[in-house]
Amino acid sequence: MIATTQRRYRSEVVKAFAIAHEKGVSAIAISDSPASPIVLNADHCFIVSSDTPNFFPSSVSIMALLETLLSFVIAV
Repeated sequence: MIATTQRRYRSEVVKAFAIAHEKGVSAIAISDSPASPIVLNADHCFIVSSDTPNFFPSSVSIMALLETLLSFVIAV
């Protein structure tokens, strides 16, 4: 499972991630902080910046990471 959430962490994502971890699902977390609640249950984690001068956090860095991961999957 790959889950992503940023500050104001979505409770639905955190709960689904915890359930998947309890069931033994391999879990990859993508978040903006090592203190993110999904990082605690992750087998692997990526910390990406979501800082922006705007009110809402940016998802550009997460999309770039996902594109990169997908490129590696396709290349294998």
